[in-house]
Amino acid sequence: MLATTAVCYAPWSPATAYSGGATVSYNGVNYRAAYWTQGSNPSTNSGPVNSGQPWITDSVCGGGTTPTPTPDPGGSFAGLSKAQFESWFPSRSSFYQYADFVAAAAYYPSFAKSGNATLDKQEVAAFFANLQHESDNLKAVREYNTANWPLYCDVNWVQVPCKSNNVGDQYFGRGPIQISWTSNYRSLGNAMGLGEQLVNNPELLATNATIAWRSAIWYWMTQPGRAGRSAHDSMVGGYGFGQTINAINGNRECVGGTAYQGPAQMQTRVNYYTTFTQNLGVPTGPNLSC
Repeated sequence: MLATTAVCYAPWSPATAYSGGATVSYNGVNYRAAYWTQGSNPSTNSGPVNSGQPWITDSVCGGGTTPTPTPDPGGSFAGLSKAQFESWFPSRSSFYQYADFVAAAAYYPSFAKSGNATLDKQEVAAFFANLQHESDNLKAVREYNTANWPLYCDVNWVQVPCKSNNVGDQYFGRGPIQISWTSNYRSLGNAMGLGEQLVNNPELLATNATIAWRSAIWYWMTQPGRAGRSAHDSMVGGYGFGQTINAINGNRECVGGTAYQGPAQMQTRVNYYTTFTQNLGVPTGPNLSC
């Protein structure tokens, strides 16, 4: 039961990032953040302590508050407008919105911000071409094959021990680039300043859109894979789109990979990239395949 009427905290804003312990009010109710959150409406994403929700209901407060409206990002990000994004992914999950992508990109000042307009558009095209393949055209929020969900945990790795078989404790693929395995959830959480929150609550990647988008950009910017350099470094260094595939899934899709499955999957990514660069009015650049 909520406490008796209290003074309202500052109104919740969907554009503001809140750390654990932050306080807000929304429609006459005070809330306290359980962990880092952004864009999660307290009225529909709250519960008691340890509920797993980003907001903890606190108290009824004196008078309703009007939330700050979500700003329309307008313009474009590295040449990609909201209208273009929506035309690229017309059947995407409603979880994946342009405004959340732009908000997440702000955490990575080097992402598609080289100062070279052509190169930046190529990087955005490459990023989304790979995501289109990884997430089934941005339809997949969680990995489709539920039979595999309990398998993404190494019981012998004590640094990140496995927990229960509850969905909320499993480390299957989530988000636009389908982050999986306990080690990646921990590395991502530490990189984002969330500590153990993603290990303790991996469902954040499927319920908090900004965190989900940040996970994809983090992976793009930092993980070298078989390429020996990140997908971002492959693009800005002039190595070509093919090396972004090598960084993300080179062992399966690039010639000489340890689990090479043939060229079809790689070619699908190349086709997406070619379409997106044409749409943005830039050349593809060299080395499309790997």
